[in-house]
Amino acid sequence: MAGTRNQMTNYLNKLNNIFHGIIAVPLIVFAFLFLELDSGGFEPVFGGRYYYMESGILFLLSLIFIVWLFSWFKKQVTVIAASEENLKVRLERYKEISIRFYLLMTSPGALAIILMFLTGEVSFSLIYILELFLLSLKRPSVLNISNNLNLKAEEREIVMKKKELK
Repeated sequence: MAGTRNQMTNYLNKLNNIFHGIIAVPLIVFAFLFLELDSGGFEPVFGGRYYYMESGILFLLSLIFIVWLFSWFKKQVTVIAASEENLKVRLERYKEISIRFYLLMTSPGALAIILMFLTGEVSFSLIYILELFLLSLKRPSVLNISNNLNLKAEEREIVMKKKELK
């Protein structure tokens, strides 16, 4: 049938929609809050002082967490890549791990946004900006999926060219 999408295209669209949904909510809140703080139209609950030390400590803790998270993701994906399961099963397992990764990766940024809201300290935004940049490196794309799962030959072509899954 003309106009119908195959399973690989549906898989990629679903994973991309989940990825964008996970980053969209904090992004909307961050943008609104940042603009309000910048315009002076928002009075934070714990405003009136600088929170540079706290934001620096949270930034370092976030970096440690992110390094651990990237390592965890790589280990999980390596196990999936080494599996003897068919491509369809490995892709589903990859999607589950990726969603968990995206949610966990978003958590330091979400905490930073909450702290920006409470304190009015814009330096917390560095955590969120770092998170967005690093998430963009792991966004769901045919190249990332193929490389992460170490796909070869026919399987790589199925993913890269969005062919029908067998």
